[in-house]
Amino acid sequence: MLRIKRVNLKGFKTFAQQTEFAFGSGVTAIVGPNGCGKSNVADAIRWCLGEQSFGLLRSKKTVDVIFSGSHKRARQGMAAVSIVLDNEAGDLNIDFSEVEITRRAYRDGDNEYLINGQKVRLQDITQLLGPSGLGRRAYAVIGQGLIDRVLSLRPEERRVLFEEAAGITGYQQKRSAAWRRLEATQLNLERVGDILAELSPRMSSLRRQAERALERLQIENDLKDLLHVWYGYRWHRTLSEIATARQKAASDQKTTQVRRERLDEVHAGLDRLRLRQSRLRADQSKRNQISEARHRRSAEVIRRLAVCQERQNQIAVRQADLEDECRRLQSDREGVQQRLVALTAEIESVRERRNSCRQALDRLQIQLADRERKQNLAVERWHEEVAALRSLEGRSAGLRSRLQQLIERRAALDERLCKTREETGRRKEASKAAAAALTGLEAKSAEGSAEVSRAQAEIDALTDAIDVGMDALRTEEAARNREQREVERLQTRLDLIQPARSEGTVYASAVRSILQASKQGQLKGIIGTVASCIQVPDRLERAIEVALGAALQNVIAKTWQDTQEAIEHLKRAGAGRATFLPLDRLRSGGPIAAPASNGIVGNAASSVRFDSEVAPAINHLLQRVWIAQDLAAARHALDERAGRSRNGRRPGGGTSNYGAMPTVVTLEGEVIRPGGAVTGGNDGRRHRRSVLAWEKEARELPTELDRVLGQARRAKERAQATWIEVEKRTQKRAQLERQQKRLIRDTKLRQAELEEARLHAAQAGQEASWQLQAVDQSEAELADLAAQEVRLRAALAEATRAQDEARTRARLSEQAAQTSQDEMLRRLADLRAVSAAAQEKLSNQRELSAELSRTLTQIDSQLQSWTARHSELEQESDRLGCEIEQASAEEAKLHAEGDAHERETAEIESELERLDRNLGRAEEEERAGQQLVLQSESDWNASRLALQRTEDRLESLRREIRQDFGLADMEEAVGLAYQPPLPLQALVAQLPVVHDLPAGLKDDVKETRARVRRLSNVNPDAPQEYEELASRFRFLQDQSDDLDRASSDLQRVISELDRQMEGELRRTFDAVSTEFVSFFKLLLQGGTAQLSMTDPADVLNSGVEIFARLPGKRTQSLDLLSGGERSLTACALVFAILRVSPTPFCVLDEVDATLDEANVDRLRSAIDLLRARTQFIVITHNRRTLEIANSIYGITMRDDGVSKVISLRLEADALQETEDGQFEPETTVAM
Repeated sequence: MLRIKRVNLKGFKTFAQQTEFAFGSGVTAIVGPNGCGKSNVADAIRWCLGEQSFGLLRSKKTVDVIFSGSHKRARQGMAAVSIVLDNEAGDLNIDFSEVEITRRAYRDGDNEYLINGQKVRLQDITQLLGPSGLGRRAYAVIGQGLIDRVLSLRPEERRVLFEEAAGITGYQQKRSAAWRRLEATQLNLERVGDILAELSPRMSSLRRQAERALERLQIENDLKDLLHVWYGYRWHRTLSEIATARQKAASDQKTTQVRRERLDEVHAGLDRLRLRQSRLRADQSKRNQISEARHRRSAEVIRRLAVCQERQNQIAVRQADLEDECRRLQSDREGVQQRLVALTAEIESVRERRNSCRQALDRLQIQLADRERKQNLAVERWHEEVAALRSLEGRSAGLRSRLQQLIERRAALDERLCKTREETGRRKEASKAAAAALTGLEAKSAEGSAEVSRAQAEIDALTDAIDVGMDALRTEEAARNREQREVERLQTRLDLIQPARSEGTVYASAVRSILQASKQGQLKGIIGTVASCIQVPDRLERAIEVALGAALQNVIAKTWQDTQEAIEHLKRAGAGRATFLPLDRLRSGGPIAAPASNGIVGNAASSVRFDSEVAPAINHLLQRVWIAQDLAAARHALDERAGRSRNGRRPGGGTSNYGAMPTVVTLEGEVIRPGGAVTGGNDGRRHRRSVLAWEKEARELPTELDRVLGQARRAKERAQATWIEVEKRTQKRAQLERQQKRLIRDTKLRQAELEEARLHAAQAGQEASWQLQAVDQSEAELADLAAQEVRLRAALAEATRAQDEARTRARLSEQAAQTSQDEMLRRLADLRAVSAAAQEKLSNQRELSAELSRTLTQIDSQLQSWTARHSELEQESDRLGCEIEQASAEEAKLHAEGDAHERETAEIESELERLDRNLGRAEEEERAGQQLVLQSESDWNASRLALQRTEDRLESLRREIRQDFGLADMEEAVGLAYQPPLPLQALVAQLPVVHDLPAGLKDDVKETRARVRRLSNVNPDAPQEYEELASRFRFLQDQSDDLDRASSDLQRVISELDRQMEGELRRTFDAVSTEFVSFFKLLLQGGTAQLSMTDPADVLNSGVEIFARLPGKRTQSLDLLSGGERSLTACALVFAILRVSPTPFCVLDEVDATLDEANVDRLRSAIDLLRARTQFIVITHNRRTLEIANSIYGITMRDDGVSKVISLRLEADALQETEDGQFEPETTVAM
């Protein structure tokens, strides 16, 4: 029989050191205080057998099962648990009598699994233990949580225990796999059917196309024969027209060159005049600056002169003020001296009056001492009278206190007598009320049971609503996850683009170096590249990119100086070359207005958006560029402009850029240069992102990201709202469950109240008789207290009379002593007041004398200070007089220099006027020369345009020839770029020289081409495609037949598995039901219990309900059972399953925690019934449970946080603990 022989732990939770547990057959108990780590043994067994739920392991992550260390011991880097199983009976499908299963965990989160030292997968361990009943069984390790949960599970969840016991989990896995294969087969069958339905119409179409392919081939051969003659005639005629147009263009070019040279000479003379004018203006500006400086200097001298004069006047006024102040201080000084002399005389007079008062005060104090001796004798007599008075008052107070006590006692007796009578009445009424309450409590108990049922119905409804809400929540979460993935995609794209844009990786190395230097502050005035400064509509992006070309990477700078510094930077860094556009030096002709005709989009500069700061650069590049829909529209617009130039008409009636030809780009990227050159075709860069596209995406991505973030936020808010609703329903369900429990508790409380009311009714009668006896005693005591009250009142009246006589004698003695002493004290107080007033006046006069002395000293100091200040002001006045003389002389000198400068300025202005007249004449001559040059350029452009059109016709003809013949050997005109075909004569067509066109040839060509066009949709590869498609159609039909057969086979397999699982589950359920009744009666000493299926017709999906009736009680809900009753009922179910489908071993982790000793004894009896077929490991606190154990392990916690183990084998009464924590049960010592 399979069983556990040993369990080795090292580094697992609190078992830091190597620890071994040896388990024999029967029952092994593990005991220890709370927190010592005994439950970690159950966790270790569960973990080693492959448990993946950290919740069941009381952990959150892998590192939580590794010893974390303490203040005295370092943490472990690995946790390892090994279980040695006895496989002598061959229960495990492995050729070993002992099987060691090991699991290790490391702090990096890795796990290792070993079987007999060989590394394996978790799946290998599961497959090895599956047939023995240890694969997925929830009751191989049973903790208090499982015991509590067995009765709390929903019926459908409780069915899993029976499925494990029936051993149909293997069948379920096979059925799930077969069902997945069936779904995949059905899906593949649907896909094959869809493909066949799609291919069937296409086969008919391909068959018709194959029949027309031969007809088209014959017509194409006839057309080629006609085209040889047709193209030969047109080719040589076009060559002749090109030669004539080239001669005309050369003549116009020569005329234009002569007129340009004459205009250059006029420009040179005009530049010399402008240079002379600029120099004179610079000289004039410099002289104006000197004059302004002189005027400023003169104004400064005049201001300084005025300041000095004003300062001199202020000093004179200040000197007069100082003289007046000195005279005033001298007068004050004399007055203070006179007051000081008078005060000294008054101080001597006051001192004499004070001394005479002191002498009289001494004499009066001697008389007062004699009077005090006499008064002391009178005071002694008064004290004697007062003592007698107080004695009498104490006696009176005692009598009053005794009298008050008697009165209060009598009132208390009266009150107690009334209360006793009232209490007797209340007791009788309480007895009647208790009988009525009993009837009410029974009704309330029945009402409480009904409320419990209604609460259960509401709980079930809320549970269904919560399930619906959770489905909606999962839908909202899926939507939020989609939005979040879109946010992550856009954010990733933005993270890629922004660094690339910031570092300039899309630009050339030289441009990138300039941008990085500008960002780092090494260069100033760099605005950016052309591509980063313009915003282009999507449909014009290709056209603008082609129009600008490499200019997209041109760098826009503010000034020429900034450009020069940037070029120097490139030279120093060796970063290459770049093109710059300094905004202050850009000069370009005016814009060429685009015609408002069909096919012309407009002027390129007006079709893009840019800041006004970079307008000179963008206009320089794009204002002479038009954008057309296609080449035909471009050619038509250029022809019209060339025609107006030849006819002398100006576009739009203006004079700007008259005769100049623009560059035209099409939306597809073709370019027509002003000279007539055309660039087009496919450059192979369709899928390469342009610089404009990069810049545009970098600008738009943040906005798109914000939009998607908003959607994700709204999805999250919806999910949160759904979650809040679910949470509200959950809270309401919890509230209802708490209300249900409260109702149950209230019912029990009402029953207790009923018993208590009956007891109180019985006690009320007895207490009533006691109260009547107390009434008789209280009446006798009241009569005695009345007599005592009369005696006390008489004694109190006598004491009051004696107290009044003593108080009169004491008052007379006190008045006699006080009369003589008051007179003498008044005289003494008067003398002291006179003496104090004299002393105070003397002190005040002394302080006043000191204050007058200080005032006299301050006056002397101020007189000295102001005399010195008067001397300083005289010196300052003399210095200012010197400065005034110097400023007057300097002002006269500056006035003379100004007169000379005005004369020189007048001469320069006269010469500038003469230069202005000469410049006017030269500019008139320049404008006339420009008109001639423009006329010549217009004629030359018209000649070049005509030549270009002829060359275009030739090029168009070449394309037609190549389109029809492929490679062709053609005679070329002189000066045209031409790539001759390779010398592959078999593939190159030869054009004949034809001077006269045969009659009717053109019509034959048109007719034959029309026939070809009518057959243009013919597929030449149709026969081959038809054959391939037919082969594939037959193959798919075979596959469809195979999938039909496979689907039928899988359905039969699933039906057979369902039949087998239903039979096994039904048999197991019936057996467990029988055993459950037996164990229930054993554990609860009677009563009845029943297991039933919620849907007997559908065994595989039915839930399992538990009904229990305790001894002496009615059948009630499981929720109404006490904690111990619930535990015993759950144990009965688990033990019934173990009895029907025993597991090799079972770990019970504190399942007896809620049981008393009597229930523990019954639990032991149940374990005794199962120990013969199952090895038990019991973790417990209960000493009664230990009595069933064959061996015991004691666990305690050391001060370093490590669990310490002691083993005890009861058969030998032996105990031994080794130094390393390993145990040898076979070695025994007396305990």
